[in-house]
Amino acid sequence: MNPLRSLATVLGFAAITTAAAVTVFWPKATLADGDDGKGDLVLDGTKVNHVVVQGELVKDPKAKTGWVIEFKAQNNGTEEETADLESDLTRMVSNPMSRAAPMPTAVFKKKEKITVAAGQTVTKRYDVPAAIASQITAAKNAEAKLEKAQAAGKYAMPKAITYFDVAFKGPWTDEAIAMPTNRKFAMLPQRVMPSRL
Repeated sequence: MNPLRSLATVLGFAAITTAAAVTVFWPKATLADGDDGKGDLVLDGTKVNHVVVQGELVKDPKAKTGWVIEFKAQNNGTEEETADLESDLTRMVSNPMSRAAPMPTAVFKKKEKITVAAGQTVTKRYDVPAAIASQITAAKNAEAKLEKAQAAGKYAMPKAITYFDVAFKGPWTDEAIAMPTNRKFAMLPQRVMPSRL
């Protein structure tokens, strides 16, 4: 075997491999977000029917209990929309040392049918019940106390932190959703084979 030919073969394969790697990994501009303006049409919030709903927990000294759930329903469509909306005040108690947060629990629910005219925004406010409002105030006071301790350089790890948030539920769309016909066998019970020990 000719040593010059072996060297040329090795160098040839090295050059092809290098060219392929450079072609694949060379930095280039990507259009992940795109510049077609579609990102400008996305609204922050929960979509119920064709209405986008945003909500927050607000401290209000004029409210009976001091806390209200305030939400805004916005309809950017061309027709009046009606949505069956369930507003939930959720509570989550989390241990700062845990790897994953627990599922939030709905502690207050309010169901209502809202109608929003085309291009309009509707704002609603619900008073939070007194028992839950006292828990929210205690959680906010504990959060402020923890932030004050951190600012002073005294950090004590709390055993649990309580979070409150607002969530919404409702039908995703008013169009009927057909049952897939190709999954009829998935509903049949499967026979379990006994294990051999």
